[in-house]
Amino acid sequence: MKGFVCALFVASIVGARFAQPALSIETLKSKDNSNAKDCWLLQQLNPKSPYSQSQVVLINEEGVNVAADDVKLFVVPPDYLVSFYNRSSRECYRATAKEWTSKYGARPFSQSGKWMKKGINAKIDSLPANQYFMMQGPKDKAGVQREIWTTEAIKTSPNVIAVLQHICGLAQGSVKGVPLKVTRFLDGGHKEVLLHTISVRRIATPKNAFVEPIGYKKVKSEIELMMNYDKNSGLKDLLDDKAAK
Repeated sequence: MKGFVCALFVASIVGARFAQPALSIETLKSKDNSNAKDCWLLQQLNPKSPYSQSQVVLINEEGVNVAADDVKLFVVPPDYLVSFYNRSSRECYRATAKEWTSKYGARPFSQSGKWMKKGINAKIDSLPANQYFMMQGPKDKAGVQREIWTTEAIKTSPNVIAVLQHICGLAQGSVKGVPLKVTRFLDGGHKEVLLHTISVRRIATPKNAFVEPIGYKKVKSEIELMMNYDKNSGLKDLLDDKAAK
């Protein structure tokens, strides 16, 4: 299982239903907010996530909070632990980035035989974005595995960027910036959307947005946390599929 977005993140998203996660836009309207726009708010579709079809992502200069239905992911200072919280079961899984990536992160390209090809520069919802293609095989006859769009305009901790890339199945250092779109290419010319950013905007940081909850029972693995999440009817097949990649 390769993380929150791709194990945790179709060919067309037209007519897709955007079900609001627990951290909704209304939740962000707080009288305690300052006037400074020091936080990025991303609304994303995440069709292959075992947690939700959509998510709201808050990123500031130091940390990230990803909210999808009843599950939240935090990567915040000072320790930058990768922390998942299941609000339904009141359970959490926390690990160092090194421990988490060794279990669930993308394998280095040196082990997978994949490599990255740079594409064009464009804009996604007014943000400058870079296009990449994940390739596999010898360069003279390599096949395209994924199309990735990232942005370097969202400034945050390298620890946050590394985790966000890993949960999209991207090996450490293979791309630059925060992932905005990821599309997987399948046999027969089919495509599968893994991550699609609908909108990006700056807002004032909501009160306690990057404060991790307390009073949760710690479990030993992210898989154990997911198994106790009652919306994952097809979870076993998804885990087996991701483990094989």
